This record gives sequence, C-alpha cells and structure tokens, in this order.
Amino acid sequence: MHTVPLTPDLISACATLTRAAFADDELFEWLLPHRFRYPEHWQQSLVNRLHKRMNSPGIVVLVALSDQEDEWWDGSVGPEVLGYTVWERNGKGGQDQAVWGRDGLARSECTVRLRVEKLLSAGDKTRNIGPYGLMDEY
Repeated sequence: MHTVPLTPDLISACATLTRAAFADDELFEWLLPHRFRYPEHWQQSLVNRLHKRMNSPGIVVLVALSDQEDEWWDGSVGPEVLGYTVWERNGKGGQDQAVWGRDGLARSECTVRLRVEKLLSAGDKTRNIGPYGLMDEY
C-alpha cells in the first residue's frame, strides 16, 4: 500500500468509496434523505467537494492505494483506492499556509500509511469498517 496526493483520476473512486462508507450513516440520512433515489446527484456532489478540496490552499488530500507489496495483492486489477483522508489547516493563511501544505503532506502520508496498515493487518480487507473505522482504531 502506498499513499499519493489526490489527483483528478482518483476523485470518482474516492467519491464511490465515500458513498459506500456513509450509505447507512444517520447524518447523511438526515442531510441527504433522497440520496438513494438520486444516487448520481450524491456522487456528483462528492466529486465536486473533493475537486474543490484538491485545489484549495491549506488542504491536503491523500489517497491510500493498494499495490504489489500488499499480501492480498493478486495483480488481477490495478491499484484500488483503499481510503483517503483530508487534512485542513486552520489559522492564518499566507506563507504559513503554503509551507504547511508541503510539510503537512509528509506528516499526513506517514499517519495515513500507519493507520491503514494497522487496519488491514487487523482483519479481512473486505470487512466493512464503517465511516469512522480508522478513528475507532485509535
């Protein structure tokens, strides 16, 4: 598994993963009561949100992808999106914000890698961990 910054070609897969993770979430049920009647609208809203975050200063979005280093890798499909994280700097903007984006990326990559590796080593890759699974592990 490795982490990469979010790129346009990964946005749709990340949005699909979000839909699966939050399908039964009570907050999403309240915010988007018709999300199953109009799934394409829900998908597009998630795509738009991720695209905006990807291009916003002070926000770092990292995606965890599977690769040949994973013990369950069989090579039948290319890298799969395993998860993603969004880190947003709060505070004053300007130069500090630009530096945080570069420095924060390295810290974020390390943390995401450790959390996803711990989660995957704890059980079956296919189990549904729920939308807060990574946070529940800590």
